[in-house]
Amino acid sequence: MRKLFLAFLPAVLFAACGHDHDHTAAANTHAIHGDWTQDTGSAAKGIGLTFYSDGTKVGLHTVPRADGSHDHLYGTYTFDAATKALTINKLKLLGDDKADAWTGTVGTDRIELSAGADKVVCKRGSAH
Repeated sequence: MRKLFLAFLPAVLFAACGHDHDHTAAANTHAIHGDWTQDTGSAAKGIGLTFYSDGTKVGLHTVPRADGSHDHLYGTYTFDAATKALTINKLKLLGDDKADAWTGTVGTDRIELSAGADKVVCKRGSAH
C-alpha cells in the first residue's frame, strides 16, 4: 500500500500546483482588470471605472456629487492584449449629453480614451 501511495504522490503534487498557477496566470494576462480613477489634473474627483475579470463588463462610478454620493452604471468592453486597444460601449463616461462609445489604449498604469473631441485619462487605483 505504501508503494502505491508513493507512486501517486507526484501526480497529486503536480495537480495541486497547477491549480494555484491558473489563478496567477489569469490575473497577469488581464492588464486592465480592477479599478481605475480619472486623472483630472487637479484635486477635483472624476469618474471611476471597474473592469470585471469576465472580459466584457465595465462599471462606471460617476463624478461624485457635493454630498459625496455617486451613481453606478454599467457597459461592456473589449480589450486586445496584443495591441493594448480598449473599446468601451454602452456607457456615457461623461454624462448623458456625451458619447456612449469610447476607444483608446492601455498602458501599465494609464488608460487614455476618446470619443470625438472628448478625452478621458485614468490611472490605476480605487474607483471611489
